[in-house]
Amino acid sequence: MQKKVFLVVLVLVLLGGGYYATKKFISRDTETPELGEPVHYESTHVKYFSDKLQEHVRETLGRPIEGYTPDMFEQVFPGFEPVDFDGVVAIGGTYRLNRDGTLRFEQADSALQTSADGSLETAGMETLLARSASRNMLVIVDNSTIDELIELLSPRR
Repeated sequence: MQKKVFLVVLVLVLLGGGYYATKKFISRDTETPELGEPVHYESTHVKYFSDKLQEHVRETLGRPIEGYTPDMFEQVFPGFEPVDFDGVVAIGGTYRLNRDGTLRFEQADSALQTSADGSLETAGMETLLARSASRNMLVIVDNSTIDELIELLSPRR
């Protein structure tokens, strides 16, 4: 009797653990977040993603004076697509996707124009992380999945 109870408990634990592992580590999101849809990552994940992208841009193009823009990221990471930047908040406005698939910077109505306009802000980096991860069917759970995303965006060697 004790052996049967033990086996039932063991099977339930294994099934529960397998279900959790599948949901947590293996599941892939197949939809890109829509504009206006809330996207929230831990600030440490956004900072790690931002730091890694900026590091590669500095190594390849040099240090920008006024911040990092989509064209810089697209030059260094050919895996980015214009849709990844759609709705990304930047200093002085937001990036929007045109009907022809090109990207444009939409100046905010009340913003004073500065030389830093178009440089991505932290909120914009969070959106960029969410959209590019979803498009590549990755669920960001830790820095290793961010590294995996950056590898997918990087040029093939």
